[in-house]
Amino acid sequence: MKRVAIVEYMMSAGGVERVLRGLARALLELPEAREWDITLLLARYNSAHRRCEWPTELTGPNLRVEWLGEHSAPSRFLDPLAHAQGVGGLGFTRIPGWVAARALRKVGPRGWRAWLGDPGALITAAASRFDLMYFTYPVVLSAPDVGIPVVSTPQDFNFKHFAGASSPLRRIHERATRSWLDRSARLLLSSGAVQQELLQFYPEYADKAQVVRLGIDAAGAAPAPDEIARVRAARGLPPNFVLVAGWVIPHKNQLAVVEAVAALRARGHALPIVFVGPNATDLGDETDSVRRSPYASEVRTAMKRHGLVAGRDFHALGYVSDAELQCIYRLATVVAVPSLYEGFGLPGLEAMRAGCPVVYASIPPLEEQNQLLGGIIRTFDPKEPNALAAQLEWILTHRADATAAAEVAARRVPEVYDWRKTARGYLDAFERVLSAPRA
Repeated sequence: MKRVAIVEYMMSAGGVERVLRGLARALLELPEAREWDITLLLARYNSAHRRCEWPTELTGPNLRVEWLGEHSAPSRFLDPLAHAQGVGGLGFTRIPGWVAARALRKVGPRGWRAWLGDPGALITAAASRFDLMYFTYPVVLSAPDVGIPVVSTPQDFNFKHFAGASSPLRRIHERATRSWLDRSARLLLSSGAVQQELLQFYPEYADKAQVVRLGIDAAGAAPAPDEIARVRAARGLPPNFVLVAGWVIPHKNQLAVVEAVAALRARGHALPIVFVGPNATDLGDETDSVRRSPYASEVRTAMKRHGLVAGRDFHALGYVSDAELQCIYRLATVVAVPSLYEGFGLPGLEAMRAGCPVVYASIPPLEEQNQLLGGIIRTFDPKEPNALAAQLEWILTHRADATAAAEVAARRVPEVYDWRKTARGYLDAFERVLSAPRA
């Protein structure tokens, strides 16, 4: 059997875990995947510093999970510290523990660093067990020096747009991105929009690239009505609201939703906002202003300026489980995706799959989704909050039409974005790489 490792050392909170689960489910279903011996090498904590678990039903004879950082006692001790868990959960130890653990893992020979749980060293050490390694979200860490073919998916080139030319962060991302583009035998891109950016910024790698779009996990029954009602009551959600999902960061553009909702209020339409995402609690009253990011502070200031009151005009829920999110999609009046930039964009597709009306920012990857789905999504200029307000007002005043369009979208999404298509595309690319002559 051909041995492949699917590696995720970052576990970006908000989407990567769902991507991995959807891909794993498809690999377990496909007959052609039985020719492969597949190991998921995963970080135990995601980027929101939450411990990750894996559903037992998403493993099989040829698909297993291994957690990076849990193979030795020193690594098991240091890994929680390296993900800001602190010693014994004590808050004051989180930052010192994070600094100390990460510094220790960067010192000494590779074998020593692997023993301490350094992800790069562990990945390099594990490579000898596989014929190919596939990296789902290669960021920050440079491509490992392994003696087997590497395939990767650069999810976006965000740093090119939102990090200053002289920014140290931009230099880090640029260096890491170059290493992955050089080292990868194949680049599997999630959208045509990302492919166009690759051609713009790194045209010399165009011959390595192909588009394999992600899927939407359609498995399992929809939440039961009593479960949906329980989530509404537990979270204190109003009868109508606009849902905004994702990290509260500048390119996600939550500020546009705040301005749009304020404009709606001036027209006599009350539409509260529900924010979900790993750091969405930064928008709540209970968060110390010193701890808020600059952008979260900007959004919070705008809400205060417009008289939006926590618990009435907005709800900052923070991180929610996948099960809760499925309920919230079904409770929402509309889901707004106001992003200034995306590489792909899962929340809108997930909301459509759940039958919720969606409005999209008119940016390339979301326009691409709209085109593939037959142009049924209402769009707006993300730099014009009044344009978003107009789309939200239309949904509020044309409920029957909005619901009918959402029902059409719910049928089309799984036809276009099918994890089995994604998995077949990946396996075909892996096969081609392994069959190609090695340099």
